[in-house]
Amino acid sequence: MKNLLKSLFFLALVCSATTHANDLKIFTDVSRATNEVRVYLQNISKKPYVVLTKNLTVELSGNTLTLSPDRHVLVLNQQMVMLKEDLSYYGAVTLNPGETTYVHRPNVGLKTEEEKVLKYKIQAKWATLHGVWGGNTQTLF
Repeated sequence: MKNLLKSLFFLALVCSATTHANDLKIFTDVSRATNEVRVYLQNISKKPYVVLTKNLTVELSGNTLTLSPDRHVLVLNQQMVMLKEDLSYYGAVTLNPGETTYVHRPNVGLKTEEEKVLKYKIQAKWATLHGVWGGNTQTLF
């Protein structure tokens, strides 16, 4: 019974840190001067969220680009321990409901004819550890 309660508590903790795409919207526009894709995040929920706006890793898989923070771990006693990061490195910004910010130099490239998917993804465990918005949202560009 005790293990069941621990499991339920952990599940509730993870679910509380993981939000859905209906809380945060990602969208893009293209610079007319450089043809560079610019990325924006908008809080479309009714509560404030902390989002990351700098130094995000860009992972390419097929036609999908995913923006996420690096995850640093320490192997200690044969277990992986996720390390707490300095949020100032990631340009943490608190977005109140209706507010919008931009992702600084997202390095997603230039606009091309081929349509791509852009994801903003913060894993639940990382989000819980750092007290930031967690989940994923995406758009086509």
